[in-house]
Amino acid sequence: EPVLLRLVGGAELSTLATGVEDGVTQVLPPCPRGVAIGVGEAVLEHPGALTGVLVAHGPKARRRAWTRQLWSAAVMIVVATAAAWWFDVPWVWVVVLSAVLLVLAMALGEASYRHLGHALVGDHLVAGSGALARIRTVLETDGIIGWVVSQSWWQRRIGLADLAATTAAGAEQVLVRDVRLDVAVALADRATPGLLTDFVTAAQARAISTAPNPA
Repeated sequence: EPVLLRLVGGAELSTLATGVEDGVTQVLPPCPRGVAIGVGEAVLEHPGALTGVLVAHGPKARRRAWTRQLWSAAVMIVVATAAAWWFDVPWVWVVVLSAVLLVLAMALGEASYRHLGHALVGDHLVAGSGALARIRTVLETDGIIGWVVSQSWWQRRIGLADLAATTAAGAEQVLVRDVRLDVAVALADRATPGLLTDFVTAAQARAISTAPNPA
């Protein structure tokens, strides 16, 4: 759902598939959101995956989303300041530009967090993402051939991780970003029972058994 299309209640629909160029085929061009949802659920043969409420990733994920956007704004402000000094541009324009960039960064950070989330709806993994565009990716769990759990240095400090379900379709992975590590392991285990048994520690196994169902 691109931002301008979302303002008029529209959406686009594509499928993840093997054997096609780039692994993605557009099913519907810009159209009413209800039409896209109806066709998507018919393809999935499972209602709710495209409309259900996603599990939020919590305040730490929100802070990460804001920080990511604010850092980008800070870099642009530094570049603008250097350019203003070099070309002798009045500093008032730098102040105005900085204020606009910071407001946009905060808005994009909040939008990124609100679009973030995950769910396990029947035999489908659902991942929400996007900033300007709101994207919901749904992957049948039978199409998952492996999992990748990755953590940056900052993510390790606050207990978050990126969980990628690898597949032969589309971009070859569906990413659940900035989710708590224990929730990521539990989600992967529920989506593909038994696949992680030989790789989780006893502590992680206990976390899986006691974690609430994110769906």
